[in-house]
Amino acid sequence: MAPLKEKFFLKTKINLYEKIVYWILLATVFLSPIFFLSPNSFPLEFNKVLLFNILVWLAASLFLLRGLLERRLRLVRTHVDWLILAYVVFYLISTLFSDNYYASLVGLSGYYSASLISTISFILFFYLLINVIKDYRDIIRFIVVFLTSSLIVVGHSLFQYNGVWLLPGDVASIIQFNLVSATSVGLGVFVAVSLVLGVGVILIKKIKLFYVAGGILVAADLALLFYISNNTILYIMAAGMLLFLFIASLQSKRISNWWVILPTVVITIVILFLFIDVASLLSVAPSDSIRLDNTTSAVIAWESLKQSPLWGSGPQTFASDFFSNRPISFNESPLWNLRFIKASNEWWGALATLGIGATLSWLGIIFLFFRKYTRVIFTAKKIDNSWSLSVILFIAWVIMVISSLVLPFSFIMYFLFWFLLALIHQSVTDNIRHYNIIFGSAKGRSIKIISGFGVVIIISVLVIFFGIRGWLADYHFIQAQRGIAQQADFDVIESSLNKAIKLNPYESSYYISLAQGYATQAQIMNSRDGAGADLIQQVAQQVIDNIKLSKEADQNNPVTYEREAALYDSLRNIISNVDELSITAYAKAVALEPTSPLAHLNLGRARLLQAQGLLELEIDDKSRQVAGALLEQAIGDFRKAKSLKKDFVVADFNITLALELKGDLSAAADYLEGVLKGYPDNPDILFSLASLYYDLDDLDKSLSFYQQVLDAVPEYTSVYWQRSIIFEDQGDVELAIVELEKLLEIVPNDAQVLERLNILAGQISEE
Repeated sequence: MAPLKEKFFLKTKINLYEKIVYWILLATVFLSPIFFLSPNSFPLEFNKVLLFNILVWLAASLFLLRGLLERRLRLVRTHVDWLILAYVVFYLISTLFSDNYYASLVGLSGYYSASLISTISFILFFYLLINVIKDYRDIIRFIVVFLTSSLIVVGHSLFQYNGVWLLPGDVASIIQFNLVSATSVGLGVFVAVSLVLGVGVILIKKIKLFYVAGGILVAADLALLFYISNNTILYIMAAGMLLFLFIASLQSKRISNWWVILPTVVITIVILFLFIDVASLLSVAPSDSIRLDNTTSAVIAWESLKQSPLWGSGPQTFASDFFSNRPISFNESPLWNLRFIKASNEWWGALATLGIGATLSWLGIIFLFFRKYTRVIFTAKKIDNSWSLSVILFIAWVIMVISSLVLPFSFIMYFLFWFLLALIHQSVTDNIRHYNIIFGSAKGRSIKIISGFGVVIIISVLVIFFGIRGWLADYHFIQAQRGIAQQADFDVIESSLNKAIKLNPYESSYYISLAQGYATQAQIMNSRDGAGADLIQQVAQQVIDNIKLSKEADQNNPVTYEREAALYDSLRNIISNVDELSITAYAKAVALEPTSPLAHLNLGRARLLQAQGLLELEIDDKSRQVAGALLEQAIGDFRKAKSLKKDFVVADFNITLALELKGDLSAAADYLEGVLKGYPDNPDILFSLASLYYDLDDLDKSLSFYQQVLDAVPEYTSVYWQRSIIFEDQGDVELAIVELEKLLEIVPNDAQVLERLNILAGQISEE
């Protein structure tokens, strides 16, 4: 081990503060891929972002403190510093004009890695790395630390896919769970980078231990890629290996043959994976993540840019853009009833949320770094370990750039992008330039530097303080959810939710959960004899108050208003004006998501329900007119839903129901027969038509449609029951009995059917 220690461990003399910063960054690189905590709503993304932010801001504070104590700050310069500054400034402006300040600044509901704080943390991480990495040995150390962490990630996933659970907890016991990302695609990108760096370790370090460790890692990475079997990742991996071969071919006379052999073997295996049906070979194959399509993402980005071209809608607000700008064409896709918080790739999402300013700045950063790196790599006259390392890092970074074109980024992908960027910058930069700041040489400058240090310290404290508060809030929220699942006393659940709200008053789901708890208590109290009406109303008011707070926390989210309406509906026997409140809530959801068929359907149903309630009462002419107007509005809502989604049959059924409630049965039947032309074998439409013609006393036509239902679905049990009623109405009791006997063959020993059979048999006996 002596030669390894001599080559691997740095012996440069550095002060205590620099050593601490150095080891904090090493810890960040090691822990970021593997860190998670299970007692959270989002055990991966939230906890990784929190740990990363704390470590980076702590390191930044110590780095600046060292400079103050030495009265001298020496910062590494890059050729894109002003462009990075522009990126941060545009990001800040976008946050200031955001549709959701808290989500853009900090993050919300499991989406934290693209917030302003996280973005600044990633850039700080980049600058800290290029300032503490001094030479080739430092770069190797950071790579080895990262690959050690990646080996843990890959090993855990391989065990997981083979049914061996290494970690405790319900979350970690799901076969799809991995340590780096909520999706198998995110894991795949991580594995692709790990594979490239693993190949690099084998090619560069002429040490037996590195050969063995690198070989194990590469084999494990390839095995995991096989399990993941995601074509997008395999194509990205193949593109990276082709770039590897291209660079190797340019320097083929000056490098080892292994530079061609090893990438060729890897790309051959990767291409072979494309033609293997993994699902047929494995008992449980990893599921692919569901992503928004490119066309819809592009339309949403364009519409968002038209509204706010320079700074977009705000970081992490793509969900709002999706709600308000999704095209009608999306309703014809198989995913039409889903909502998305990210675009199909990172660039469409950036255009929509950050606008042209930040997006072009980021594109400029990538372009200028890419141009510099390619110039250094392709024009190198000296082929040594430094050049080899630059090639490996460049290919890994290019994989991340390609990934941004086809995938939305998660925390681990942002982390890899900036981590690799820092390493490759140090590997290709021979003459490192610095900003030299001497404290005391200029009084004004010293005051500015000290003030800047104070700002960083304050921000660091705030990031750590509010990050921990957010974690504790989510912890109490999870405790409340567990209490609900275990049917604990409401006092315990209420206490946990109130603690969560006190710690983080910006999360609307906390208020909704508390409102649901109060609604349940109100229902229980209302069902008990002797419960005081005043007390019930007090609890109901708690529901209303928390709904109001949830809307204040997330006022641009239609889901908030849908939940509001559902809560009101659950209190139908307690709140007198529940229908009006529900309609108002659904109308707000429609305003926020105007091209959603479901939004219009829900609004129409709320109006139809109110009209139905009015018609069931002994009402005067004015109330009947109100009910009629509501039904007309409901029909308009259903027709709007139908116009947004042509095959939305449920809207047709509701139009029919509204026409029935208006008393226009003939119009209802005519409308439904028109719908039937598009779906001639739909048993539900046929059944509804049969029922309508029964109500219209056209029994022959009713029987005809019931028969068509049976032709389509012979075990449609309701048909036999209805046909027996018709035959009895026609005076043919024997045929009615035959229908029930057929029904009894499908549902043997059904008490209701047997009872009716006995009644009909008794009628025959009497005759």
